[in-house]
Amino acid sequence: SRTDLLGEALRGVAAGAVPFGVGGVIAVVLGRGDALNRSDRAVHTTLSRLVLLGGYVQQQRGATTVSYIDTPRPFACATRDPVPHILITRGLIEHLTPGQVEAILAHEEHHLAARHDRHLRLARLAAACLPFISAFRAHERRVRLLIELAGDDHAARVCGAGIAAEA
Repeated sequence: SRTDLLGEALRGVAAGAVPFGVGGVIAVVLGRGDALNRSDRAVHTTLSRLVLLGGYVQQQRGATTVSYIDTPRPFACATRDPVPHILITRGLIEHLTPGQVEAILAHEEHHLAARHDRHLRLARLAAACLPFISAFRAHERRVRLLIELAGDDHAARVCGAGIAAEA
C-alpha cells in the first residue's frame, strides 16, 4: 500500500541519514579539534622558546617546574604540556611582595591540579564546532572566568584573602 511504501522510504532515509549525520558531527569535531591541537602546540612551542631564551631560574614545587623569565612585562601562566609548568616573569616579581608571588603561584598551581585545561578545552571545542551559536561562545567566556575565580579562591584560602586580592 501507499502507506507501507512511504513508511519504508522514510525508514530507508532515516537509516542513511543518521549515520551520515553522526559521521558529519564526528568530522566537524575532529576537524575543529585538530585545529585547536595545532593552536595549542604553537602556544606550547612559543612558551618553550620563551623559557629557553629568557629563563634565568627554575625551581621544582612538587611535580611542577616553575620557570622565571627575564622580562619586565608582568605575566604568569600555567601549562601542562608535556609536564606541569608555571612561567612567571621578573616584571611580576618586581611589582609584588613575596607573599603576593606565593599567591600567584598558588593560583597557577590550582589550575594545574584541578585540570582546568580540560574544562577550557571542551568549552573551546564546543565554541569552535558551533561558532554561529552565541551560547557556546558565551559558555567559553564563562568557563574562562570561572576557572580564574577558582584559582583566586584557592590562592585566598592558601595565602589569605587580602594578599590574594592584592596580587
